Amino acid sequence: TSIVNDTDIVPRATTYNVVILNKLLLKINEKLTQKGMSPDGILSAYKLAKDLSGYDDKCLMTPDELDAFFEETHKEDIADEDNLFVPGRVVALYEKGVVAATKSRVLENGEEDLDIKTKPREAYGATVSHGGLRAMRCIEPRLEMMTDHMTSGYREAIDSVCQG
Repeated sequence: TSIVNDTDIVPRATTYNVVILNKLLLKINEKLTQKGMSPDGILSAYKLAKDLSGYDDKCLMTPDELDAFFEETHKEDIADEDNLFVPGRVVALYEKGVVAATKSRVLENGEEDLDIKTKPREAYGATVSHGGLRAMRCIEPRLEMMTDHMTSGYREAIDSVCQG
């Protein structure tokens, strides 16, 4: 049994996944080019930097476009090809969000007090599958890609799953 923490890049760093990531980056560059923001010249790089420095709700790719991209790239069954997979049964840990944690204590009168606030914590879930699990077949570019590989990241996620 193998355990993979959320967006940990190490078990996802397969040739197949790097090819998929390259296709995604090419798609992003195509979108940037359409908007005149592909950083291939000083003016377009300036336009991109200006766009990135602001905040708006205009995404480069909509969630539907991104879903369609991954549907298309994952159509083919790669299980029979010479691709590396995380071996055996895989417990994939995934982030569900942040929960406000509380601790309880028993008061002198025997009642339970749930109002003791503790530091909010990440809430994780887990699914059991195999190395060909769709979530394992892509590299999700996020800041946590490397920290999810650290022991502390695994410890936090496993503790969260055990606590429910």
